[in-house]
Amino acid sequence: MLRSYTVRSVALALGLPSKWIDNLLSRHTLPGVERSRQGVERRVSDDGLLAIELARILNLELGVSTERAAEIAREAMSLRTPGVMKFSTSSGLSLHFPVADIERRLRERMIDALEATARRRRGRPPRSTKS
Repeated sequence: MLRSYTVRSVALALGLPSKWIDNLLSRHTLPGVERSRQGVERRVSDDGLLAIELARILNLELGVSTERAAEIAREAMSLRTPGVMKFSTSSGLSLHFPVADIERRLRERMIDALEATARRRRGRPPRSTKS
């Protein structure tokens, strides 16, 4: 069975506000992110976690627009081979992502995040009964 995480857990693991991740996932499609109807909590797989981290690195560390960062993350994920992930432009610029290092760091951070977050109930609270 594949693991999946909540947006809250992913935000905590990546050190980002949940709102940043919600905005990224609302506006852009990334692999490994389950989309559903309104009111249903999004689930993020290990691939989704990696794609979000790539978009974060590109956007926040390199100053690439969120839209372009999501495009690059999608393409890099689709061309991924074991241990290698890269993106190349038509003019010959290549970005190489150290996947093993990124995945190791994400695993460590996710373990801490999962221990720190509890599952929140969604929807209306149960009706209290008065006797």
